Amino acid sequence: MPSKVDYRVAVAIALLAGAAVVGRLLPHAPNLALLGTLAFVSGRYWPRAASLITLIIVIVSDWLVGFYDWPVMISVWFCYLLTATLGRLAVHQPLRPLAWRPTLTVVSLTVIGSILFFIITNAAVWAAGWYPLTLAGLMQSLINGLPFARNTLVSDLSYTVISIAIIEGMMAARSSRVSSAIFVSKTSR
Repeated sequence: MPSKVDYRVAVAIALLAGAAVVGRLLPHAPNLALLGTLAFVSGRYWPRAASLITLIIVIVSDWLVGFYDWPVMISVWFCYLLTATLGRLAVHQPLRPLAWRPTLTVVSLTVIGSILFFIITNAAVWAAGWYPLTLAGLMQSLINGLPFARNTLVSDLSYTVISIAIIEGMMAARSSRVSSAIFVSKTSR
């Protein structure tokens, strides 16, 4: 990964951030959102700014749709920051066509982020008193959260893979143009 962020990657992350906010404002299935993807992708491609980007977009979008139960909301924010950290773990895993190991790393870390989001946020819902503060109440909170977990996993996996494929494609196209330009300039001497 380059030490500086390519402007195209920055533009892609900015577009993803805008789409995440707009997606929260439009009617959509619960937990079918771009926020997890934004966190992971910004962590992967812009690790120094990932936490700030993620937190700003999550807070702004929550402000626009209306804040809700603070303990639960803060657990959601924490989970997105955790997802950005998971994206940072994938920074040194360049994706190449037919390279299974980096792809497996990205997919695995995305699934881990979705699972952690499910466990942490549903535990926060339980701890906030939405369910009886018993083991049975915690289990009921987790069971009732399963449809939301499915949507989170589907959106995180699909949107993250698509976003990374687009960004990697842009980076590959740029590097092939640069390589071609270098080759042409050396052979024309």
